[in-house]
Amino acid sequence: MTNSSSDHNKYVGMWVTVDGRIRHERLADGRYDEARGDKKSAYQGRYWLEGNHIEYVDDTGFTADGEFRDGVLYHAGMVLYVCAPFMTHWCPVEGWCFPSSIPSIWRHADRTGSSTHKGASHGR
Repeated sequence: MTNSSSDHNKYVGMWVTVDGRIRHERLADGRYDEARGDKKSAYQGRYWLEGNHIEYVDDTGFTADGEFRDGVLYHAGMVLYVCAPFMTHWCPVEGWCFPSSIPSIWRHADRTGSSTHKGASHGR
């Protein structure tokens, strides 16, 4: 098990699916908190990194893993993107953020497709 602080810090922060339904918050102390839909703290536990591979063990003993590739987390059939001030846009209406690499039509459109929250950004 590789567990250096530089490895941990590399992926610390909030990671979200494109629809915002799954949100992983990884903390620098090796703990995580996963929210699902409206349920905050649906799962909590610890994680560790082995290179670009991440291992999770929740507080009930359930295990899962994932792989970071090109700044994206592939985990249990899901794709999660980092939510960081330097590369994301925040949707205040929906309450989640998007990486700047997602096409702007998705970033700034609400669920009906209208562009109601253009220009909203996280951390600015």
